[in-house]
Amino acid sequence: MPTITVALAALAQAECPVLVIGGNALEAHGYARFTVDVDCMIAASSIEELKAALARHGFQYAGRMSSFHEFWFEGKPGGMPIHAMFVTGETFEKMWARRAPMPSPGGPVNVPCVSHLIALKLHAVKNNPKRLGKDMTDVLELLERNPGAVTREELEQVCKDYASPEAVSMLRQRHHL
Repeated sequence: MPTITVALAALAQAECPVLVIGGNALEAHGYARFTVDVDCMIAASSIEELKAALARHGFQYAGRMSSFHEFWFEGKPGGMPIHAMFVTGETFEKMWARRAPMPSPGGPVNVPCVSHLIALKLHAVKNNPKRLGKDMTDVLELLERNPGAVTREELEQVCKDYASPEAVSMLRQRHHL
């Protein structure tokens, strides 16, 4: 059964640019929490390269769900799945340009900057209100552990573009907006 180390090593050694997102990316910005998968982001044009890289590490393509591709170690559900979110090349390049490195036992990986990670979390909440508690905790922790990493103006714009009214209300209550 693969561990997070195996999954992150597979992404670190991929020949295409990959950003680790989700719960694992939080560690690069000073906050860790339990997670049951490894989420990453790639340009949609890189999916075949990622499939080949993950296959070399024992991860087999399990299918597509919405804007994600799912990979299971040895093709078996269970363990540490990898979910690859695919976005347009333009979106990926924008996020890649402001990436942050994160050490990993299998080699360094790249993660989004704080503001881009917050945008992803707010977007997830807006599209699935059931994620409000978990993802807003992540957003608030990112802001509180990284003072000055996101300007008030930048956070206002991110909220305008991606946040639900409930998320904005929580940010106002904590005086981030």
